[in-house]
Amino acid sequence: MGWNPPGEAMTVIITGSPAGGTTCVSRVVDALGVTIKYSQDRPDRTHEDFLLGLNITQGQPIIDTVEEYNKKHPRWGFKFPGIFGHLGEYIDQFRDPVIIYVLRDPLAVYQSLQRHAKCKIDSNSLKLVAEELQRVIHLLPEMNIPYLFVSYEKMMTRTRLTIEEIAEFLEVPFKEEALNEVILADPRYLKRT
Repeated sequence: MGWNPPGEAMTVIITGSPAGGTTCVSRVVDALGVTIKYSQDRPDRTHEDFLLGLNITQGQPIIDTVEEYNKKHPRWGFKFPGIFGHLGEYIDQFRDPVIIYVLRDPLAVYQSLQRHAKCKIDSNSLKLVAEELQRVIHLLPEMNIPYLFVSYEKMMTRTRLTIEEIAEFLEVPFKEEALNEVILADPRYLKRT
């Protein structure tokens, strides 16, 4: 794909719907050798809280903190489901950003949210998930940033092929251990018989 020659800095932003498979993909990316520094999974935190987690203070550009990570890890990233709507405010401050957007069937996302939520999920959530997906499909190509859509369902059924596509997009070698992050690492991904 040729986005970044090997060795150059890259910030990988892994996003998608909450309960949409971003945890699985971030584990795979980390196993492929791209350090995932932050993971935002708490629904009570906002994108501002996340950015404060990057030690960004009022008036300090995000790029200062990002540059520190670039020095230690030329290719690093973070996972934050739901940040896509706010990326326009910050994307220019990340050095060589790429986006991996995890797609999952909206009904499966809604059902997963219902299973894992500690509170009742509003019936409008399914509609909101579907609307976000439509927005992303139209807006992401206009952002002029390299991106890859990853299907959660394909990750589960054609694991090796999907991980090879992620490795190619990130221009890193495929590693067998990345398969374990889908198959073995998280019991939520194991089918019970």
